Amino acid sequence: MNIPCLMQSLISRLSVICLILLSACSSRPLLSVSAIAPDSLSEATKREIVAASLQSAKGEYHEAVSRYRKLLAAQPSNAALHYALSQAYIGLGVIDSARLYSEKSVILNPGNKYYLRLLAAISRQMRDYSQTADLDRQLVALEPGRTEPLFALAFDYLAADQFEKVRKGMWRVVNDADGTARKARVKGFEVAGKTGTAQFWRNGIKDYHTWFVCFAPYDKPRYVVCVFVQGGHSGGSVPAPIAAKILEQIFAMEKGQEVKLEVISPAVGNFQPIAGIDFSKDLPAQYGGDAPPAPEATGEETPETDNSSNGGTPTAKPDIKEDADSHANNKKPQAQGGLQKFFNFLGGGRSAVPKQSN
Repeated sequence: MNIPCLMQSLISRLSVICLILLSACSSRPLLSVSAIAPDSLSEATKREIVAASLQSAKGEYHEAVSRYRKLLAAQPSNAALHYALSQAYIGLGVIDSARLYSEKSVILNPGNKYYLRLLAAISRQMRDYSQTADLDRQLVALEPGRTEPLFALAFDYLAADQFEKVRKGMWRVVNDADGTARKARVKGFEVAGKTGTAQFWRNGIKDYHTWFVCFAPYDKPRYVVCVFVQGGHSGGSVPAPIAAKILEQIFAMEKGQEVKLEVISPAVGNFQPIAGIDFSKDLPAQYGGDAPPAPEATGEETPETDNSSNGGTPTAKPDIKEDADSHANNKKPQAQGGLQKFFNFLGGGRSAVPKQSN
């Protein structure tokens, strides 16, 4: 073999070796039989999932939710995407949507313990102890060697029992014959609530903070009402009937009845104690002298005095003072007080401003 042929052979071999080395060091092979193909759909999806996960980790939950929803539109049966979207909604504080997508992830993959744990945590936060207990039972079966699901299941049973006891107790406060909030009953609806009365001193004068909190309807609550009245006689005699009136008008609006609103003009208030509220009267607020509050002020669930003789709702009969609103320095009768106008306004249909006589 002559020298030119030998050199040509060596150059060819070196070229092949260089190509092999460059191909090994390069991220893409330099020698390929076919042309370079674009990213597949799965690779693009992976990039979007990573981007959404990073946004969620940085607290950019709105952007993460938007990405996850687009991904779910293309892959509605992807349990992992439902799970990730649920976590993003938790970051936004939208608990109902978080529960919806968490439930879908469990339906699509009921054997995934992480999906079950997330849904159990959401259900527990929403006080749905029945669903939480069911999920924890599944976790106990999936993780027989772990004690945490057993403790969680025990808590679920206790919480469900105590929660229902509290609900039933609030129902009895309103609906039992000797309940302290009988005046909170609303015809056609079951109301449950709790009264409260606390004594305090205002410039050396004994006074009472009274309140009543309730929810309705009892089986499937839609509304919560809390009424606080300073200077009331008791939670059952003053705030409770106000709460009942609010609920009555809410339910009336649901049926299409128009509830008229009126502008209440400013007026001088007063610190006279309010003995009771009766919306069947032209002047709902009934003022009375300083008297001990109803027994719920001490935490005792004993009934209020029932002075009715017709078997209907008890009506308080305080020592009404004609000059309850006449407390200005000139001792002249004043316009209705702010509280009185408010109660008249709640009564519905009656003007809060007294009419001038001709």
